[in-house]
Amino acid sequence: MSHAWTSQFAYLLALFAAVHGAVRSTADDASSPELELPPARIDALDPVLTTAIRDALASPYVDEKKWGKKKNLTVGVRLERDGIVLRPKRRRKDVNHGEWERYEIKLDPAKREKLKLETVAVRRGDETTGGSGIEIDAKLDLPLVAHARFANWRRGVQLYSIAVDATAVVKVQLTIQVEGTVDTSRFPPKVGIRPRVTKMNVELAEFRLHKISDARGPLVRQFGKLMEDVANKQLKKRKERLIEKINRKLEKI
Repeated sequence: MSHAWTSQFAYLLALFAAVHGAVRSTADDASSPELELPPARIDALDPVLTTAIRDALASPYVDEKKWGKKKNLTVGVRLERDGIVLRPKRRRKDVNHGEWERYEIKLDPAKREKLKLETVAVRRGDETTGGSGIEIDAKLDLPLVAHARFANWRRGVQLYSIAVDATAVVKVQLTIQVEGTVDTSRFPPKVGIRPRVTKMNVELAEFRLHKISDARGPLVRQFGKLMEDVANKQLKKRKERLIEKINRKLEKI
């Protein structure tokens, strides 16, 4: 039996003990939904959940919808022969025009491996889960790096181009439902767990500008605030999609 297989089996068994054993031990005490679980049991879940969250955020968020705007303009006149008559015809061309914006937000690669999920509370599943399994409230700080670029073009002439670099910390609160199963009809027993994120709240707790090229005074505050607003809006907008991505990762454990 390989060391890798033994470790995996022991790990799954510990997870099942946390889920199945905890619910049984509190079955006679319906008045208190909070569970007293040994820290080691809950800690066994942390690597799986942390890895799922980290993998779900592996791809950066990129918004280029307002980048590369064009306008079709007359750039000259050429003469075209129409029989024996020369007639003027306007030459048109698509040129850069308007206010351009591009954003990229991703998990800080320097801190990616240092993510740590912290368990806040553990309780039995309620009526929404049929009373089975356990629910875990956990929290996590996500370190992000953000890059934005702003440009302004007028009829093919660039008026300015500004790059903005920032870091942010997003506080994430999660509710995870965990159920466990074991098949003792086979040896070794087949142990299974089904963790699933059911709720998530996100809050942009910290936002710091580190570099703004070619900008001074009010422009710094203007572009910094715009970037912060975009980051905050996208976090809340993409929350449900993030839950789906995390759960898809958890299904593969």
